[in-house]
Amino acid sequence: MSLETKFEEVISVTSDISQMRNKYLSERLIRQWHEDFVDEDTGETVAIERNEIILEKGTLLQDHELSEINFYLQSGDIKEVSVSNQQRECRLSKRGVSIWIASVDINSKNKNIYLYADSIDKARDIVIDFVEQKYSGSFRIKGLKESDYCNLIPTETDESKNFYKVESEIHNIDEDEKYNQNFILNADDVENAKTIIIAFLTKIRKENSKESSFELNILSAKVIACKDLINHNFSKKYIENIDQ
Repeated sequence: MSLETKFEEVISVTSDISQMRNKYLSERLIRQWHEDFVDEDTGETVAIERNEIILEKGTLLQDHELSEINFYLQSGDIKEVSVSNQQRECRLSKRGVSIWIASVDINSKNKNIYLYADSIDKARDIVIDFVEQKYSGSFRIKGLKESDYCNLIPTETDESKNFYKVESEIHNIDEDEKYNQNFILNADDVENAKTIIIAFLTKIRKENSKESSFELNILSAKVIACKDLINHNFSKKYIENIDQ
């Protein structure tokens, strides 16, 4: 099968059935309509918007599909259709937030930077934004790798200290509940790391109005090749703006 790039793709939006024939849907075809719903408590009638997928992205539009599309055009459930000369059936899936490790060459020195992101594209954008502001000179991103989820505890980075990856057991005393959590942070040693983690958890619990007593036990701790952490609030701006 010979493939062309997106530079050769031609996308058009039309309500003319003849212009759709032997083309491919460039996006999911969804019909929309409204149904009236009566609130039993208030007696008020509320219009609820309903959605239904008619055909998937990449579908070849021939007689059967065009007949179905024409029916929904006539009913007013759809207004127009976006079609392409290329078949693109595979959809890029989105996933939740995870930890990414960026290998960045800054002025010929490699730095591993840890951050939160929900895709490789977002991770790249976050790293560029961060490095441009924090460092001087020139840089290039050598690699981006997704890693197991951890809680990043950003502090003012002190190069005389190490970055630790700490596996801990947290015991919620009031509920008698135990669970494990991992953390990455810059600290003097393991005991100092424990103190920082306890302060971090206490702050988070206070912000979430959950100030129950807890105990923290360190299960393991190791020094990792990390040079910087990007604050969660910095990454959050990118993750919340899903259209970026």
